[in-house]
Amino acid sequence: MTELRHLARFASELRLEDVPGEVVSAAKYCVLDSVGAALGAVDYEEIPMVCEEMKEWVSKDAPRQAAVWGQGFHLDVFQALLLNGMMGHALELDDVHTRSKSHVGAVVVETAWTLADALGSNGKNFLEAVIVGYEIMSRVGMSMDVVSSRKRGWHATGVIGTFGAAAAAGHLLAPDWRTPRRQWPVSWDPWWTRCAGLRNSTGSLPWNRCSLRY
Repeated sequence: MTELRHLARFASELRLEDVPGEVVSAAKYCVLDSVGAALGAVDYEEIPMVCEEMKEWVSKDAPRQAAVWGQGFHLDVFQALLLNGMMGHALELDDVHTRSKSHVGAVVVETAWTLADALGSNGKNFLEAVIVGYEIMSRVGMSMDVVSSRKRGWHATGVIGTFGAAAAAGHLLAPDWRTPRRQWPVSWDPWWTRCAGLRNSTGSLPWNRCSLRY
């Protein structure tokens, strides 16, 4: 568990004042880019129908709710994140990290924004979560043989996205990685076993490639 503890400590303890100014600026542009790509998909194909169906089926009494972007209503944070993540990748205009061959923004920005909305987090903590998510997701991707992985049919965003989402969410939920109630290395493990994503449906709505990581 030593490696996980090092990773958890980095994700938990990163503070905006310790981050170079150019990195903070880049993170802000990444947020603008990801949110813009998502808002462009508000009325795209099946997105409005899926949002309305989710609204009908999901409980309205969830204790933690967040906005579903561009739809005019709030849902349970998990369902809101699922829909925001779908919109983030639907137009295929979201960013690409070339060395990990993944769409980091559609995972990390949507996770950090939606959870920050539900928790009432401030902008500083939100940006920290975005930076942590980008750093961890992209580096996990770079540690893989992504070219070989793609040739075998795997979609990198779905495979490594859970790492970025868990890191961003963990930073907002558990500022101290040693918090007994939320042991980072232990709590991350169930999420990392959900890595999934196939490339065989490229061209369809991004359910299989992106949504499963949230």
